[in-house]
Amino acid sequence: MKGLENVMHRFFKILILILLLLLPLSLDILIFGERTQLFWGLYALPVAFTIMLYPSWKYAIGIGVIFSTLKYALEIAQAGSHSAIPNLANLVVSSIIGWGLLIIFTYYLINFQRSQDRLRRKKDEYESIFLYNQDSIHILDQEGKIVDANPAFEHVFGWNQHELVDMSKLIPEHLQEESAQMAQEVLQGKTFTDYESKRIRKDGVTIDVSISFSPIFSEEGMIKRIFVLTRDISERKRMERSLNHLANHDQLTGLPNRRHFNRKLQEEMEVADYHGSSLGVIVLDLDNFKEINDTYGHGVGDEVLIQVANKISTCLTDDGFAARLSGDEFAVIFPESNIELITKHAEMISNKLENEPCNIMVDSIRIDVEVTWSMGASIYPDHTKDMSELLRYADGSLYKAKTQEKNAFIVYDPNDIYNPRNLVKSLEYAINHDELTLNYQPQIDSSSHQLVGLEALVRWIHPRHGFIMPDQFITVAEETGLIHHLGEWVLREACHQWKQWEIEGYKPVPIAINISLEQLKSSDFIDQTRKVIEETEMDPHYLIFEITESIELKDATEAVQQLDAIQAMGIQLALDDFGKGYSSLLEFKLVTFNKVKIDRGFISDITNNHKSQMIVKTIIELAKNLDIDIIAEGIEEIEQCKILESFNCHMMQGYYFDKPLSPTDIEDRLEKRIYQ
Repeated sequence: MKGLENVMHRFFKILILILLLLLPLSLDILIFGERTQLFWGLYALPVAFTIMLYPSWKYAIGIGVIFSTLKYALEIAQAGSHSAIPNLANLVVSSIIGWGLLIIFTYYLINFQRSQDRLRRKKDEYESIFLYNQDSIHILDQEGKIVDANPAFEHVFGWNQHELVDMSKLIPEHLQEESAQMAQEVLQGKTFTDYESKRIRKDGVTIDVSISFSPIFSEEGMIKRIFVLTRDISERKRMERSLNHLANHDQLTGLPNRRHFNRKLQEEMEVADYHGSSLGVIVLDLDNFKEINDTYGHGVGDEVLIQVANKISTCLTDDGFAARLSGDEFAVIFPESNIELITKHAEMISNKLENEPCNIMVDSIRIDVEVTWSMGASIYPDHTKDMSELLRYADGSLYKAKTQEKNAFIVYDPNDIYNPRNLVKSLEYAINHDELTLNYQPQIDSSSHQLVGLEALVRWIHPRHGFIMPDQFITVAEETGLIHHLGEWVLREACHQWKQWEIEGYKPVPIAINISLEQLKSSDFIDQTRKVIEETEMDPHYLIFEITESIELKDATEAVQQLDAIQAMGIQLALDDFGKGYSSLLEFKLVTFNKVKIDRGFISDITNNHKSQMIVKTIIELAKNLDIDIIAEGIEEIEQCKILESFNCHMMQGYYFDKPLSPTDIEDRLEKRIYQ
């Protein structure tokens, strides 16, 4: 096709050349009669060539002037002195007429040629876009039929570009009405860009596509056809769905994760409000999961979690929703449930877990692994209309169930100690009436196995309710502001104990204390800390403040300033739970930490998870490069110690060495110093 066009273009140029050659000759004959002026032809020849080689009338006139001047000179010389003036007059008249026609003809010829070149370039560009575009392009007429398509149409839809199919074959039935409506809007002048939909391939496979529609106008300005560009985005959509699933589901059990659960609970609460109904939330925790891991290994522990998740899922109602919140903790939403119904649901789950033990292959032998559990529940809106409180009430009931016999289930009781309102009052009383104590967990040097540090951990033994879990009352203290009072008590007690040990002759070791973001935000925290240190006469260089990674210092300018002031006092800073959140590396830029504690989640499976090993090794190397001491917490097995020692981890802490101990028991460790 293009070859034929080039031949025609050349033929057209030759035809123009012939016309240009004949034009001045014809004028000579017209003006001078029978006289033949062949030199006019010689003069027109370069003019014509110039036009074709350089499509500009300026070049043509320039060449013409040169040869016209030569022609005048020759004419005068041939005519002689007697007829020079008449011949010159004839030549001038001839030149004016010829040049006028030549300039006009040249002007229109050049513009015509330029117009043709522009059209040819646009056509080439259009063909390049149409033929070589990797996305499918097809043209629709006003009836919605495909009248043209590019080669990529076959790649996307499977039909050959010459098999112009009916659009109904490409569009799923439930989308045809919508597609027809969009086509009508395009015919009225509207455009659509990157509209995501679905289409059907020739082989019947449905694909995800991004479609752009635009109208095609005729020369009269009327919309005659529709330009449709279709991009296959199936792979992108598949990746989006995969990433969305990973972001909202637990990789081990396949259940929704905490983020998904919270979003679902909020939606169900709104539905309950709309219908004036209620819903129940059950939180379940495995009591003997640590024992299972210690006895059979983490591989069996993972299989137990998978089977427990499956058993819980089979107990769901049609609108029930189950999720894995963390390690061995699960939660279930039962819409339209009151206390009576939620109790029945809990009994169903208990019966399922009790009557169907986890059957797992261990060392080529299939055994039944017995699990025990505790469950707590709360009801919306009977107990509260706040989502965080609803979950906290269920958690509180769960903690209370753990104090009962195995497989216990307790529904939230507003009059119970675990009611946050009651808990705050009881905690405030406990702080002022010596119900709280500090236990200390040793930190061991990896190379010498010497005791080199302690972490202070607050404990609450209630006179009537016994041991209250720290996670329960510390969370409430942070939410209610009581953390400032509690934090001051912990700091004063730890500093006082350190000084007491020094007086009694024990070699001093650093004591680490956990500090919350709420404490750091307090304007009088620095003054309070300085006052306690002065009153207890503790050396601040032996005091370490641990802050959790979840504090997100990038959004807490005041907290960063507080930390700088703390270090100026000589107190060391440790970043706790490193790797658990997402802001650790940025925090290294904001604050100079002295120590980093690797999150126990990486340590728990370091013996059988290569990824955890590599992550821990990388963290240790990073800390060394930054001249920061590393502490691995949650050590429970000798194998974990050996791996961490091979990585040159500085310090270790965990139940393998010692559980949190009373001050009296710590004195025994301070005397021995060495852990065998």
